[in-house]
Amino acid sequence: MFPVFRSPAARVLCCAALTCMALPTLAAVSTTTNVSGLVLAQSGGPVADGDYALTFRIYGGEKEAKPAWKEGPLVVTVKGGQFSLALGAEVALTAAVLGALPEAWLGVTVGNDPELPRKPMLAAPSAIRAAVAEGLECSGCIGAGHLDPKALAGYVKAGDLQAFAKTADLSDYVKAASLSPVAASGNYSDLTGTPALSDVAKTGAFADLTAIPAMAKVGVACGTGLVVKGIKADGSLDCVAGGVTAASLPADGLNEVSNGLLTTQFTDSAASASAPIAIADFNGAGTLDKIDVPDFGLATGLTVNIAISNSDVAKVRVDLYDPTGAKTTVYDGEKTGKQLTLKLDGPGQKALDPWVGKNPKGTWQIVVADLSNNGGGKDGAVDSWSVQVQTLSSKKVAASGALQLMVTDAAPIACNPGHFGAMYASPKEAAILVCNGKEWVPIVLAQVGSQDNPAASCKDVLTKAPLSKDGDYWLKSSGGPAKYFCDMTTDGGGWTRIALENTADATGWSDGTLTDANVGGAATKVHGVWGTGGGSAKTFDFKAIPHTQARVKGRYYAIDSWDNEGNGAQVHVDGALKFAATKAYSSAGSGAGWVTASFSPAPWGNNSGPNGYWNIEAAMGLLDHQAGSLTLDFKTGIDQDKSDESFAFSHVQVWIR
Repeated sequence: MFPVFRSPAARVLCCAALTCMALPTLAAVSTTTNVSGLVLAQSGGPVADGDYALTFRIYGGEKEAKPAWKEGPLVVTVKGGQFSLALGAEVALTAAVLGALPEAWLGVTVGNDPELPRKPMLAAPSAIRAAVAEGLECSGCIGAGHLDPKALAGYVKAGDLQAFAKTADLSDYVKAASLSPVAASGNYSDLTGTPALSDVAKTGAFADLTAIPAMAKVGVACGTGLVVKGIKADGSLDCVAGGVTAASLPADGLNEVSNGLLTTQFTDSAASASAPIAIADFNGAGTLDKIDVPDFGLATGLTVNIAISNSDVAKVRVDLYDPTGAKTTVYDGEKTGKQLTLKLDGPGQKALDPWVGKNPKGTWQIVVADLSNNGGGKDGAVDSWSVQVQTLSSKKVAASGALQLMVTDAAPIACNPGHFGAMYASPKEAAILVCNGKEWVPIVLAQVGSQDNPAASCKDVLTKAPLSKDGDYWLKSSGGPAKYFCDMTTDGGGWTRIALENTADATGWSDGTLTDANVGGAATKVHGVWGTGGGSAKTFDFKAIPHTQARVKGRYYAIDSWDNEGNGAQVHVDGALKFAATKAYSSAGSGAGWVTASFSPAPWGNNSGPNGYWNIEAAMGLLDHQAGSLTLDFKTGIDQDKSDESFAFSHVQVWIR
């Protein structure tokens, strides 16, 4: 029979057993509670079917004035007077709310009516328990001390077992009655061929326990030689044998672990320098040839390749001799035809197998005999033969792809003798830095003589890049990086051009007089024309470009007649006379470096005779020079006015190295 609760509206709330349920505790903590067993009635029977506005409150006692929780009004569908719903859909029911209540009473209000008599909630909402369970996030948090001693009846503690049990993993308790007499004593000597369990627990090595799966070593994640494959359903590690270690890799395994990008396996070859070699017919002694195989290292395999041509290879015999003199007949007429190709390699080669693992350094020989009688001719030849040695090096590594160094602007380690040869790449310096045992030395990656990597001089460019061609290069100078032309061929190359006048340029010269001339049929300009006491000088600044030599090019013109004046033509370098020549009218137009020239307008004096110039570079040669500048002064020793005798110069060039 349902208890009846009356209200001013003649409604009653009946509850045979008010039960509360939550969502499964394996999910997140529930915030709702299902209630059932409720009946809404009025005098004479259940209320009419339909929707009712109900408000729900939960109190800590039947007479408690203030509710601990309230929700509603909620529209609830009632059928046959009965209804059920999930409390907490709008206002969450939490462990913090319900867990603190000594008991729980449910009060219901219909519409604006007074609250119906409260009914006890006969089942504690399981969300309270779920919240407690959710707070336990570790395994092993609940120990024996949390359990009722009665629950451990028939069990023993690890400390009660013998010494062998203390070294084993006894995370779970076992009943004492389940232990065999062997376990009680810890003595496994009567188990023939089986190691003591305690020893197994110490090492984790189960290899000698046939068909027993590998177990984790006590106190560590997985035992020796074991790796983690996954996690089992109970949370324990799934350990399996295997794993790659340095010891487990084969000696030639570098290419496998590097995706084929690195290898320590090499093949070196030594070939005959005498081939092709004619083979004499009907000569049982045969034709001999030798190959001196150098020290390639210990062989992991050998290959001998031999190519022979003959009128009939079925009449040919080939003997191979190794460095010890051991002979092996590797071919004795087994085939027919005119071409024979032998490739001796792989296991089973009597002549080669003994050398695997040894150094095949020494003299290898073949003797090829043609046993056919073709009149004593030579209708066959050893076309080629070679010995290939496969080695596994312990001294070098070959890369089949780009080798990427560590990229950093700061040295990753200190440079000291112990790190000699260490390298890294610096974007800041655009260089690879190598430790020389004392400091990091940059190997600049920008082209030497480029704007990003200016050189000290043209000689510096040629030293660092010996294949450099004539052309413009960027050099360091006192005024900053600048482009200079470099002569990389003349007299060994490495010359930096400081000045170039393709004709005559008055800029910087003490006398800037220029005269039109015609030399070899081409119009040009010259400095001058001057007579007694004439000349012009200019100082060339080398902008701090280092050098030890200089050379000067230029044309020195003899105009009109020079009557054998001593040193009629003069060139001074830094005040010292470096070029001097005398020109007589009778020999005008002759001699080394003399070129015919005429001047327009016509020079002073007799202009009917030939005129010309000297190439002063050939006469001056190379000059020792280290100063930061060079002063070039063209003068004359003639003793007459320019209207009678005169000179001029042009096409000046200055180079340093």
